[in-house]
Amino acid sequence: MSNNLTQNLNINGADLALKLERLLKRLITCMTQETLAMQCHNHEVSGKMAQEKTMLMNNYRNLHKDLLANPDIIRNADTDIQNHLKTIIAEFEVVLCDNIKAVYSGRNAVGRLINRILQKARDTASPSHKHYNAKGQMVDGDLKSGMTPVRINDIY
Repeated sequence: MSNNLTQNLNINGADLALKLERLLKRLITCMTQETLAMQCHNHEVSGKMAQEKTMLMNNYRNLHKDLLANPDIIRNADTDIQNHLKTIIAEFEVVLCDNIKAVYSGRNAVGRLINRILQKARDTASPSHKHYNAKGQMVDGDLKSGMTPVRINDIY
């Protein structure tokens, strides 16, 4: 490999590393704010951060494709650049895990709330266990399947 080509790879590696660093820092900030907003039940802020996170993650996917297409760019970059990227990626992974936990926690909380509302509606609407059969007639007793839906998208 010629000296000019090596120098060009280092410049491209540094440029790509800088783009990656900026993007990851924005993602870290965005996901940290979204996580805090979800923990504080601030739906307005968490919604805005979720939209921004989606846009940033799409940018990250595109940059990742570039890296996969040209792995030598980072591989041949200076050791300092590589180490710096490893540090920022490790920080990103921690923030990503915290964000995923917050998203699933919120999702599960909403699911539990919906299930409580549905159960209350079932109990209020049908305390005698009456239901409609396949012919559209009201009948007493348990459902034919013996199962009661427990979530909004379950089938009777």
